[in-house]
Amino acid sequence: MAAGLIGWVVGSQISSPAEVASRTAPPAAAPILVPAEERVISADIITRGTGRFGSPQQLSLASSQLKTSAGIAARLPAPGTEVREGDILFITSGRPVFLLAGLEPAFRDLGPGLKGDDVRQLEEALMRLGFDPGPADGVYDGQTEAAVSAWYQHAGVAPFKASAEQLARLRALQTDKNSADIDVISAGDSAATAQNSLDSAHAAYDQAQQAWQASQAALVLAVNVANANDQAAVAAVNSKQAALSALQAAGAPPADIAAAEAELALARATADVTRLTGDHDVGAAEAAGTAAANDVSKSARDIRSVETSLAYANAALGVRERQASSVASDLSTAQLQAGVQVPADEIIFVSSSPVRVSEVTPRNDQTGGPLVTVTNASVAVDGSLRLEEAALAKPGMPVSIDEPDLGITASGTISRVAGSPGTNGVDSFHVYFETVVDKPPPALVGASVRLKVPVQSTGGSVLAVPVSAVTLSADGSSRIQRNQEGKLEFVTVEPGLSADGFVAVKALDGALNAGDLVVVGFDQQGNAK
Repeated sequence: MAAGLIGWVVGSQISSPAEVASRTAPPAAAPILVPAEERVISADIITRGTGRFGSPQQLSLASSQLKTSAGIAARLPAPGTEVREGDILFITSGRPVFLLAGLEPAFRDLGPGLKGDDVRQLEEALMRLGFDPGPADGVYDGQTEAAVSAWYQHAGVAPFKASAEQLARLRALQTDKNSADIDVISAGDSAATAQNSLDSAHAAYDQAQQAWQASQAALVLAVNVANANDQAAVAAVNSKQAALSALQAAGAPPADIAAAEAELALARATADVTRLTGDHDVGAAEAAGTAAANDVSKSARDIRSVETSLAYANAALGVRERQASSVASDLSTAQLQAGVQVPADEIIFVSSSPVRVSEVTPRNDQTGGPLVTVTNASVAVDGSLRLEEAALAKPGMPVSIDEPDLGITASGTISRVAGSPGTNGVDSFHVYFETVVDKPPPALVGASVRLKVPVQSTGGSVLAVPVSAVTLSADGSSRIQRNQEGKLEFVTVEPGLSADGFVAVKALDGALNAGDLVVVGFDQQGNAK
């Protein structure tokens, strides 16, 4: 019995090789499942930067022709002061210096009658400040003048107007202008009279030319008529002579011969009279031609004389007009100075406002050179990009800004990317870029912060899975395994943008929705996931 018991014990402890392999083999691997989800996928550049206020700008005053000398600056703002559009930046010799927004620097005094882009810039600033200058048309008219006056008075400052001396000079210049206008009118009348005389002289010359041409035609006619008459008279004499000779040769009676001789004598007398008459007529025509030629010469001399008089009259008119123009210019300037002015040394334009005073240069002498250095009140962050990243970053791209340890969270926009490495204080392996911050937190200035620039993005939410969920099949297509009620099935997908461990997918063969569980791996410990 003991032997049987021992045999049973030994038999119970012996296992077949298959049983041993079954008990010692690892459990079957369980899939690790995660849900597919809708999310925005973006590829980001991560770098660091330092916050600062905007770029510095030195402010100085233009000179004013309305004042005898430059003012002495006083009540300069303290560094750190924020100055808004319309604020008085400082005082010069009791007069204000206003800060206005505009791209054109102040370069001249502005007053009634002036036109230009600087006037339009002033009008636009007045509109923003709540003072109506009428249309911003670049013309300093009565509405602009009224708005400037209201603006100064609202600031508690008297508008800049003409002094008693300037008003007296204005009245004297008005008198001078009236006298100059009268001189111009008188000189104009003289020039007009000379022009009329010249026109008459040209008309007389034309008439003399016509008369001379007519006299030449009359002379030719007189010569031709005289020659024709002479020839006819000579022919008559020759005819009478032939008739007499024929009678004499034929032995005609003496009475007939005497009659023929009488006719010949009459023909000869008539020829003499005809010749004398022709000579007289030709002589008279020649005399008329000579007189007409003399008239032409006299008319030409008259034209030259009147042209000289007209030149003198026009020269005198030009002198009077220049004198009147000079007086009118002086009067215009005086009239401008008589209205409400904006002296060039009472406004400073900056590209944008508000600004923050960063440095002040006190001066005990008259103003000259920069007095105040300001920065934009906006905040920017200076950062750098690796060379391979610089080509991806463009102005206008959004930037996420954070530094958890300092409680800083903000957003901004890239405003500038340097064209080459090694500028703005970064090394030659990096490219500088600037980010303008929207609603910057106070702690940002001077702080080192993390910058994230999304250089690629799906733009909106897309169906995405972890990168490890996508595998390649034998035919080269991409697929994932989806858990469908405890069973795994393959779904062919088209992968898209990949970033931060996720990849956008689109199901091509089968269905896949947000929340579906997909396989990202297998747990070798046998623990289901």
